[in-house]
Amino acid sequence: MRSTVSDEAALTPKPVANGTNAANHGRTELGPVGDFAVMMRLGANGAVVSNRGGSEELAETVAYSHRLLQLTGELLGFEKFSAVECGFVDGRCIVFADGDEVVTLRPRPEVNLQALRERLGL
Repeated sequence: MRSTVSDEAALTPKPVANGTNAANHGRTELGPVGDFAVMMRLGANGAVVSNRGGSEELAETVAYSHRLLQLTGELLGFEKFSAVECGFVDGRCIVFADGDEVVTLRPRPEVNLQALRERLGL
């Protein structure tokens, strides 16, 4: 997959008031673009809406994982999926629901994610 100007525009954070921005169509504020090696947004059907640094393989994995998280939550009697943070030997990843879309972020190692964690309820 290749990144386009429209992909970058859909992922570039804008100044927000109360966590959303009309120009961003109510999407969650992500933080500076340079803080993330990967920023990917998937539509409700799993199609890539915007992408910076991700791959088709990652999109498929995230869509599948998101569905598994939804089903697990339903079976455990929880409400709709909201967010999950995963830690790996080589890094970390945050996946969260933003309306009907799913956002995946792979932050750079030095980035402090505390504000984003608080916003997502992690």
